[in-house]
Amino acid sequence: MKAITLGWLIERLECVENKKTIVVFDDGKFYPTTLGSWRGKYCDLAIRFNYGDNKSIHTVDSLLYILKRAIGSEYEGYKGGDFLMCEETVLWVANYGESRGFKRGKSMGCQYISGVKVLSDRVAIITDLVDYCDYCVVQYRHQIRPHTCTKMKERD
Repeated sequence: MKAITLGWLIERLECVENKKTIVVFDDGKFYPTTLGSWRGKYCDLAIRFNYGDNKSIHTVDSLLYILKRAIGSEYEGYKGGDFLMCEETVLWVANYGESRGFKRGKSMGCQYISGVKVLSDRVAIITDLVDYCDYCVVQYRHQIRPHTCTKMKERD
């Protein structure tokens, strides 16, 4: 698993020629909606999703707007604390209060973003599953340090 970051996704979406193209997840049924702190690791971000609700379908332009606004913004963790996001923030797919996305397979499978594919009528965010424990082991073995822009802000 290669951790896809906020900056990486922004770079890929900026390369799409037609910024009015609709963005969908790889299954074609779920659409990205908003961002929030990921419950699996609060300093990471989750792209929230819904099932084909036309009110919240994003184009490349509108999703880029949301992603770029996240850089330098603080998000509240599921159980508290504020976490600053930057280009190196890792992205997951999950709705509020969950660490899993819409794909199911492994009992503890977490859905991560693995790529972007430009199709004729839409842009697909490619996802895959990883066991959360496997993800932690990979981070440890490769000595991936928490990105330096993520910090917990002390509450008054």
